[in-house]
Amino acid sequence: MFQKIIIQQNRSKLFFGSFGSFCFFILGVYIVIASEKFASESISSFTIGSIGWVMVVVFGWIALSQFFKLWKNEPGLIIDGVGITDYSSGIFLGRIPWTEIISVRLETVVTQKLIVLEVIHPERYLEKATNFVDRNNLKYNMEQFGTPVLITSSGLHTNINSLFKVISETTDKHQYN
Repeated sequence: MFQKIIIQQNRSKLFFGSFGSFCFFILGVYIVIASEKFASESISSFTIGSIGWVMVVVFGWIALSQFFKLWKNEPGLIIDGVGITDYSSGIFLGRIPWTEIISVRLETVVTQKLIVLEVIHPERYLEKATNFVDRNNLKYNMEQFGTPVLITSSGLHTNINSLFKVISETTDKHQYN
C-alpha cells in the first residue's frame, strides 16, 4: 500500500511571485501611458507601447493567478497510489496515472529545474487545455520536451531534487509491479 504524499503550496513564494508580477504589471502600465517619452529615432512609441501592453497582459495574468492561489485552501501536489495530481502549475491537467507515465527526467531551463513526465498519450493532456494560452503553452512544452506534462517546485513547500527523487522512485515501483 502506497502512502499518500501531500505537498502544500508555499504561500510566501506565491505572495512574492504575485507581488513581483504586479510590479512588472504596473511598470507595463507606465510604459503604455508614457510610451511617447521613451520613443527615440530607432524605437517608435508604437513599439514601446506594444512592449508595455505585453507586460500588462502577461504579468497581470501571472499576478492574478498567483494571487488567487494564495486564497485557495488546496494542496500544491498530491502523490498517491493512483498517480500525481498537480495543483501548483498554471495549467491544471488533472490526475496523471502511474500507468500513463513512461519516464521521469529532470531538465534545466536557464536556472529553473523542471520535472518532465513523459506520458503514453500526450494528446489527452493537450485536449484538457481550456483556453488558447494554455493550449499554446502545452504545445510549446510538447515541442521542447516531448511531453506537455511538466512539474516545478517553485510554488511548493519542497525542493526540486527531493520531489524528483520521490516521483522517480514511485514511478519505478508502479512500472515494475
